[in-house]
Amino acid sequence: MEGKGKWFIAPIILVVIIIAINIAYYNKKRYKVLEGDFSEEGNKKAQIETAFDMIKPFEKKNVEKINRPFAIQIASFREKNKALLLVDKLKKEGYYSAYLASKNLKEKGIWHRVRIGGFLNKEKATSVLNSLKDKYPNSFIVYQQ
Repeated sequence: MEGKGKWFIAPIILVVIIIAINIAYYNKKRYKVLEGDFSEEGNKKAQIETAFDMIKPFEKKNVEKINRPFAIQIASFREKNKALLLVDKLKKEGYYSAYLASKNLKEKGIWHRVRIGGFLNKEKATSVLNSLKDKYPNSFIVYQQ
């Protein structure tokens, strides 16, 4: 009689372990944007602000539209694949708000711009730009409507 009721303990333990691993993985992924050097208060605020872009798409529907007109342009490419590779690289570096903005410049053709943003004001964009200048010296702030 003692062994009959214990068969379900091992599967329960396994389920609890799987749930704990999933929670740990998604929390690490979700809060990666908050990791880094917080020596400057402005840098910390800029990194926390990018957490807005980590909201799942179905949750964004319920968030009031916020005007974030400033972005940082990192580079511009004619080849879309090169631009997408840089966007992916920036996201892996923790810049989750990196995106591609394509623009048809008529005679020059279509250019694919790699940007990070948007930011509520120029000061926040500047603090992130300063942290990017060593690695991406040609980056600059753009105002987008």
